[in-house]
Amino acid sequence: LHWADDSTLDLVAALLRRREPARLLLLGTYRPEGEPPVHELAHELGVRGLCEELPVGRLAPAAVAAHLEARFPSAPLPDGLAEVLARRSGGNPLFMRNLLDHWLADGTLAERSGAVALTRPRAALEAGVPPTLHAHIRHQLARLPAEDAELLGAASVAGRDFSIETLAAALESDREEVAARCAELARSTRLIERRNGGHAFQHDLHREVLYELLPPDARARLHARVGAHLADSYGPAAAGMAAELGFHFVAGRDPERAVRFLRLAAERAFGRNAHAEGIRHLRAALDAAAELEAGTGRTRSEVELLSSLGQALVATGGWSAAEAEDALLRARALAARLSDNEPLVSVLLALATLYELRGEFTRASAMAQECEQLAPGGSAEHA
Repeated sequence: LHWADDSTLDLVAALLRRREPARLLLLGTYRPEGEPPVHELAHELGVRGLCEELPVGRLAPAAVAAHLEARFPSAPLPDGLAEVLARRSGGNPLFMRNLLDHWLADGTLAERSGAVALTRPRAALEAGVPPTLHAHIRHQLARLPAEDAELLGAASVAGRDFSIETLAAALESDREEVAARCAELARSTRLIERRNGGHAFQHDLHREVLYELLPPDARARLHARVGAHLADSYGPAAAGMAAELGFHFVAGRDPERAVRFLRLAAERAFGRNAHAEGIRHLRAALDAAAELEAGTGRTRSEVELLSSLGQALVATGGWSAAEAEDALLRARALAARLSDNEPLVSVLLALATLYELRGEFTRASAMAQECEQLAPGGSAEHA
């Protein structure tokens, strides 16, 4: 009925308003986010007791798995595919079908030798919106009042799950006003819902399209506000959310705080032996540091980050890792520009150790001698 023209809706209404008895059951379907006329008809008939609405819930993960088994009855499936499909689609059958068709069409999933195989990294399942679904969602969002579109755009920056306080900070609006608008959107649309004391998008896909539609400057401004609010809210516990805060400050074009929190996120990752994660945070911090104002502070930050990166790469790739040596050599070149020798001595010691353990004793000795010249009586003698 959400696709029905006015004449068809008038016919449905006329049939249901007949006073004469008839052996007739009329069953219709419509999307809650459809055009206003079908909502008006459903409301009128419901108030008059002339119809019964049967809400169709979202598909549970088990139902999504059953759909996959029915579609590929004899093909083994990649582990976790049903869970990803259920989460990404939010249990919406239309979204589920479009996502699955898209993955098959673009080759992310392929049927090979009687099995369905994942041909790209698993992250490919977690991002991107199929073109047909993208157009459908944009059409839905285009019908929203401007103030609701603004609120939902800010919510897309805050994350799939968001609090009223964070959203109010992002919008720089009154908390009670934002709470009232979220409650109304949760009641009247299928876009967000109340969850765990806050609100959440029902579907990742809606959030991704909303985020994509934000102008770059507005997106950066919202990220900066969200990051600042969360950092203040977490207080001493902010260290536990360092990666999230670093992401917001990178996107919010605040390189100073981005570097600080990404370094902290890397340290915490190394503390639990998650070296790949820590290295990823250090690389992001180096990218952010490149946006700092040129000067001693930026140089010192880059030296410290490169030194940490070099030692982390040794931990993952061994003493022969060329990338580790490159990072330490870059740190050495930058440290030589600083007025104090302490950062340079630290980097030279790391290089001396690397060369010594590689068996490159001549190069190790040269690093140690340079250390001795910079810091006589220092701790370079072991190399």
